[in-house]
Amino acid sequence: MRGLAFGAVLLALTLSACGVSGSRPAESTPSGVPNSGVVAITTSDGSILRLKSGAVFAVLNGDSSQWPGTAVKVISGARIMLDAQRHDRAEVSYVGDPTKPQTYANSGQHTQESGSADGSLILLDDGSVWAVQPAGRAHTRLWSEGSVVEVEAATGGLYRLTNPSSGTSVLAAYVGEK
Repeated sequence: MRGLAFGAVLLALTLSACGVSGSRPAESTPSGVPNSGVVAITTSDGSILRLKSGAVFAVLNGDSSQWPGTAVKVISGARIMLDAQRHDRAEVSYVGDPTKPQTYANSGQHTQESGSADGSLILLDDGSVWAVQPAGRAHTRLWSEGSVVEVEAATGGLYRLTNPSSGTSVLAAYVGEK
């Protein structure tokens, strides 16, 4: 019996040293946040990514720019994303889903911080993340970082993003904040 007790203590100490605690309940992913998926696209700086399911995440610590096409897992209460293929991880924050547009209160002139190569995602200087409608992506993939972007409300919960220097406008859903 003494050997069993010693073994249990040794196991508890080993798990504790590895950062695993038996007294703390496992954190679950919040409702509505996917716990896995395949990365569809990232912004050029790797700070925003969209899964094929549509879920958008901000990458707070790490670089996801090499992750498109990679299967990932979301763990630790949706705070960590793991790329098992490359044995890489990043601290993330769930931004939202473009199929559930939100209200944006900061219309006016902004600057584009980053965008995806296919033009589907845009990050503005105020941290707002935008999912561009398919018909406008040919325009936004040509917009460059540092470009002026004017934001105004449109119809159906969408917003019109206009790049005055290129003279183009697109419709986009406000996904949330980085």
